[in-house]
Amino acid sequence: MDSTVVVAIAGTLAAAVLAPFVTGRMSRKSARLDRLTTERIGAYADLLRATARLADNAMTWASLPLADLQETDDAEMNRIISRVR
Repeated sequence: MDSTVVVAIAGTLAAAVLAPFVTGRMSRKSARLDRLTTERIGAYADLLRATARLADNAMTWASLPLADLQETDDAEMNRIISRVR
């Protein structure tokens, strides 16, 4: 047999054996990146919500100093900060 044929057969077999492993690894990596992106978006949305509440309280308190304000709970702020970290 010619050495070119042997190399071609070996390359084809290696590709057939390694393709599922490479494909699986790439899909796991893609899924991990998707989960991370989703988690980041959720954390930033919570942070924006809390920041908007603080800004709204500041605007309300600036115009009505004795107004009853809805404050963000300490536990919620700690949860949001830990998610962002």
